[in-house]
Amino acid sequence: MAAEAPVAEIGFAAPGFTLLGTDGRMHTLHELAGARGTVVAFICNHCPYVKAILPRLVRDARDLAALGVRVIAINSNDDLAYPEDRYERMVEFAPSLS
Repeated sequence: MAAEAPVAEIGFAAPGFTLLGTDGRMHTLHELAGARGTVVAFICNHCPYVKAILPRLVRDARDLAALGVRVIAINSNDDLAYPEDRYERMVEFAPSLS
């Protein structure tokens, strides 16, 4: 297990996307992007690492929002392989992110 996360690549343009949000609406990168930058975090419901850092991720997202930087969380897992990551479970999990 790594003691530190690798340094993130910063400053490149993300490809556009349209994804279903836990609010039941479709969202685009353009709509969600922050005025001064956007952080995309790939997380999932079942991951013990995500569960461990979640309070800090939420705290940092709030701090960044005050600076005009938006944090977007995307679950890219296969819900057949990881049933805890099904859309319905993400809807249940989402309130812990706010």
